[in-house]
Amino acid sequence: MKKADITTITQNHLCFSCGACGVSCPSDSIRFEITSAGRLQPCIDYKGCINCGVCYDVCPGLDVADVVTRGYATEDLFEGHTINAYIGRTFDEKIYSNAQSGGMVTEVLTYLLQQKLISSAIVVRMDYGIKPTPVCYLAKNIDELYRSQKSIYTPIDLLSALSKLMSFEGDVALVGLPCHMQGIKSLINHASQKYTRVKYKLGLICDRALSYLASDYFSSFAHGKHKILYKDTLLSKLAFLRRES
Repeated sequence: MKKADITTITQNHLCFSCGACGVSCPSDSIRFEITSAGRLQPCIDYKGCINCGVCYDVCPGLDVADVVTRGYATEDLFEGHTINAYIGRTFDEKIYSNAQSGGMVTEVLTYLLQQKLISSAIVVRMDYGIKPTPVCYLAKNIDELYRSQKSIYTPIDLLSALSKLMSFEGDVALVGLPCHMQGIKSLINHASQKYTRVKYKLGLICDRALSYLASDYFSSFAHGKHKILYKDTLLSKLAFLRRES
């Protein structure tokens, strides 16, 4: 009997592109690809699939779907459960001058590395070539942390980087969006011993992510494909994707 898999998730528009399914696949049969609609989605190589259903079981999209559609949420869906709120910034001017806002995440990670509380941090940087491309990697020193500063406005299967944990020793920190935090929580619930080295999880605020078509559109201005960006024509040129597309 064929078990439900991650294809069921993508067909029902529940995929976060977090990477939990890919890193949990025992046969390494899941790859993330950019669809014609500009979405980042997992695709199964059914020649290697062993029909275990693990990718479906660890998907955090199932839990969030219950919260949204069945009214299980007990707090604001955007803010979540808030214990306390603070405002802060780093006093390191090098970090602050390169930061998206206050540089607090980089400051915390720097402290954890310097105190040898972690050996690396799973973060994301943007590689700028013909078009901006997000890359998740393990930052093992301060310079590598600097390259991960500033926001990344495109989807990224961040949790795929967890596959590299077996190749080195030491504890790690993970920096991600709410979807990635839900994903690592689900992975720990299903295989707690495998991810015990993820000691610190730093979540970032996010209310949406651009599709790759949208990021390609904006990057085209930097490469001179559009000479002038008129305020009144931007929205008419940029067609946001509909759910069914």
